[in-house]
This record gives sequence, structure tokens and C-alpha cells, in this order.
Amino acid sequence: PVLIQVGENEAYFSDSARLADRLAQANVDVRLQKWPRVFHVWQAWSPLLPQAREAVASAAEFIKRQLA
Repeated sequence: PVLIQVGENEAYFSDSARLADRLAQANVDVRLQKWPRVFHVWQAWSPLLPQAREAVASAAEFIKRQLA
């Protein structure tokens, strides 16, 4: 399983979407989370940004589900 988190205005947005599409075509369990109004690697700013805390929590939940 693959989780991709990407900002909607991110320079890598189209690459992320293309990767998600190709993984899905290869029958890989993939989730693409599109985040509005965030910058590259916003998750690293979790002490300051609510969106970053939400993204990290979402990734943690994804990992927990995979390990269950």
C-alpha cells in the first residue's frame, strides 16, 4: 500500500497524480491525498501548522491500518 500526500499547488503535483494513476493501474493499493494551500514538505512544520498535524495524523493512521 502507498500513501501519497501532495499540495494542490505543489510543483510535483502532476508527478504525484501520475504516480498514483500508474500504481493503481498496476493493482497497487494507493491513496492520493491532495492538500489545498500547502507548500512542499509542509508536514515537517507540524509544530506550527494545523494542516501539517492533520497530514501527519492521517499518515500515522494509514500506517496503523496497514500494520493491523
